[in-house]
Amino acid sequence: MYEQQSSRGHESVSVDPMIVLCMDVSGSMAGEKEDMARKALSEFVGEVTASTNRIGLVTFGGHADVVCKPTLDVGRILRSIDGMRAGGKTPFAGALRAAWRLVEEAAAQSAIVIASDGLPTDEPTESILALGRIVAATGTRIVTVAIGEDADREFLRALATCPREAFHTKPSGLVLTYRRIASGLVPK
Repeated sequence: MYEQQSSRGHESVSVDPMIVLCMDVSGSMAGEKEDMARKALSEFVGEVTASTNRIGLVTFGGHADVVCKPTLDVGRILRSIDGMRAGGKTPFAGALRAAWRLVEEAAAQSAIVIASDGLPTDEPTESILALGRIVAATGTRIVTVAIGEDADREFLRALATCPREAFHTKPSGLVLTYRRIASGLVPK
């Protein structure tokens, strides 16, 4: 157990032994957003200490891909992050389904951290929110990051397990945002 700072004070929350990172790599993420996402995810992996938390990576741009199954191998995770390339549309539902499959296979307490700068292009937001409720009902935490002004902040806020697990940032603030998320997912 660890303490997480929130606007209401300290709360006890159990540690997540598996974290699935879902990163939007659609065409709109090219350039600064893509570079800042790589940097933020790489630092996140360092902060989370993969020796105690298995980390997986799902990217979604054109289609959803499990580019790194949950592992303790930090080098493998970092190589997967380094290999992210922007292009295509935003198949959000596909990414959430891929992450959930990884969680179900692991049968472990888990968190899904999903970040996007836009709108889902594969399914209506209502069906993605319904899927999110099913995932959350299994005990999996969903943390969301809205990147930039074009992100559908209301949708991402509704998808998050609770309001304090919904973040919004400029691309330049991604590293700090992922540090805040890491502090809420690992023991202090």
